[in-house]
Amino acid sequence: MPYRWSICQEEELAEIVADGVIDISSSIEALFAVTSDPEYAPHYRILIDMREMNFTPRLGDALEIASVLRRARSVLRGRMALVTQEDLSRLAMIVASIARGGVMIRTFEDYDAARLWVCG
Repeated sequence: MPYRWSICQEEELAEIVADGVIDISSSIEALFAVTSDPEYAPHYRILIDMREMNFTPRLGDALEIASVLRRARSVLRGRMALVTQEDLSRLAMIVASIARGGVMIRTFEDYDAARLWVCG
């Protein structure tokens, strides 16, 4: 899977890094793998770094991801930050705005700003 993640119970933070070629299915699988990890708790915050991924989602992909996030809100109760490449920031903002029904999510192009917000 082109995703790797770590979960820090002390910080109550799951950090996911997307690297290389990915698709919509692997993205959804990675999210469920993290939220199913025994070290993860539903109130944990999630920081997703997508700056190195090789995937240009279409609007339909963004809508599907947003729908999954809304349906999974019982295990996504903490803040979620998406760190994207500049050319993906608009699409990530669409995902964030659609998914907001119960999911606290924001997009960033700067990793440090995302980490500061998600941990704040």
